[in-house]
Amino acid sequence: MITLAQTSQQTKAKPAAIFALWADIDHWADHDEGIEWTKFTDMFTAGGHYTIKPKGGPKVRATILAVEP
Repeated sequence: MITLAQTSQQTKAKPAAIFALWADIDHWADHDEGIEWTKFTDMFTAGGHYTIKPKGGPKVRATILAVEP
């Protein structure tokens, strides 16, 4: 199954600060209660891979389709 996700939020934070949080995939669970853990296995570029384990759900291997700071 292929699922594409996109999100949009408003903030006063600087774009570089937000991008740094997105790029730090191994620490997403520190900021998101719905994530049990994440494991980054590649570069944070298009085609990179990571595994995410949502709380109460199965682990999922994901591919980064695009990166735009």
